[in-house]
Parts: sequence; structure tokens; C-alpha cells
Amino acid sequence: MTMDTVINRFIFLLKKQGVRISPAESLDAMQALAWVTLQDRDTVRAVLCSTLIKDVRDLPLFETLFEQFSTCPRHHPSLKQQQHRH
Repeated sequence: MTMDTVINRFIFLLKKQGVRISPAESLDAMQALAWVTLQDRDTVRAVLCSTLIKDVRDLPLFETLFEQFSTCPRHHPSLKQQQHRH
């Protein structure tokens, strides 16, 4: 699974939970991630939070989902299920 796929899934789940994210903001997040070291978890968190989260009320959800996604994607149950479908 590519990093783009993982980030798009993360954005999808945020949106599914009610976080308002525009297509332009999704693109901003992807473009910003191209400039950072993806292994630096704190930097990735800061980039995604600053490009995707506009309302402080969405921060707890962001943090919860980020914790799930910051572990190896192969161990994330919903991602593992999707991998087996293809």
C-alpha cells in the first residue's frame, strides 16, 4: 500500500466522522508531506494537522485517528481487510 493510499484513507475517515476537508486541503496535505521526512512522526502529524484541521473541536478525533495510522499500516485492521480484497 502506497503512502498516498494511506493518507487518502486517513482523510476519508476524518471526513466520514464529520471533519470538513476540501479537495484543495487534501492536495495541500499531500504536497506538504512531499517536503518532510515521512519517518518523522511528529512532523507528519504537524503537517497533516495544519493542513487538514480548521476547528479545534476536530483535534481529538484527528489525534485518535493519527495514532491508529501512525503505526505500521499493515497492522491497521481496516487497511489489512482492504489489502486482502485486491
